[in-house]
Amino acid sequence: MSDEDSVSLPLVHRILLKFPLLSLEGFSDRFQGLFWAVGVPALLTVYFFGNMLFFACLRFPLNCLAVFGVTVLVCLFIIRIYLERMLPTRKAFFEGYEQRHIQEVLADYMDLCEKQKKTAERSD
Repeated sequence: MSDEDSVSLPLVHRILLKFPLLSLEGFSDRFQGLFWAVGVPALLTVYFFGNMLFFACLRFPLNCLAVFGVTVLVCLFIIRIYLERMLPTRKAFFEGYEQRHIQEVLADYMDLCEKQKKTAERSD
């Protein structure tokens, strides 16, 4: 991500992107699907039983702090991955409309309509 893109992001997003967490964008789509189908449910299951273990094995102030810390880390992990997936969509949506003027888009649409009419007339 370039410096221009990071300046336009809200401060919270820029801070979350600074965390050194796993980036899924470098992996294939097959791995990303596997991550969401198997990895996240496994992570949440381990998270649940880990919290139960913390509550059972640690004394009062430590167990609450451990559960709170693990919860924050899991939330940051999932938010960071969601943010990485959202940014390319946001960039494509907003930059695509800023660079082209509406007259150019309208002219392209009219050309496409004319081509479709000609192909429809040829097939009849």
